Amino acid sequence: MLVTKVAYPMDVKLGAAGILKWQLRNEAANSGDASQKVIQSETLSRYSVTYAADHTEADMDRTFGVPKKYIAFLNHYRKARF
Repeated sequence: MLVTKVAYPMDVKLGAAGILKWQLRNEAANSGDASQKVIQSETLSRYSVTYAADHTEADMDRTFGVPKKYIAFLNHYRKARF
């Protein structure tokens, strides 16, 4: 039996948790659950709510499918390929 222990750095663990948190919040918001959306502004008279978007199409990373700010921690671990 072979057992391999992998120890990830703390920033990788926190970055992965941030990606998972974003994906869960995004799925809940797209399913119509308004309680998970981030409110940008809210007015009282003639009630109006504006929800904040944390990404745009230009800000999305094509490889991972999440906003680029959530995968910025991976830049320290990229290696040059020759």
